[in-house]
Amino acid sequence: MVFPPRRADTRTAYLAQEEHVTTRFVDEAGDTSLFAKGGAPIAGTTGCSRFFVIGKLECRDVAALASDLDQLRMEVTTDPYFKRGAIT
Repeated sequence: MVFPPRRADTRTAYLAQEEHVTTRFVDEAGDTSLFAKGGAPIAGTTGCSRFFVIGKLECRDVAALASDLDQLRMEVTTDPYFKRGAIT
């Protein structure tokens, strides 16, 4: 037989969970439309995206992620390779 945890145990478990907060970021690219108005299928036709992608990132340290992305953004925007007109 399994007994429910005592109140003190429940509080300890809750605090332990708070320490491991994970933030999730979800993004999509592409078009989810498979049918036109009236229900005609449009998958594989001109004007319909050939791909649909969903990405998910789980992050436990949002501040560190933001800092790393700021650093990457600075590196990319100051890199001569990405300057307008530099790519031929």
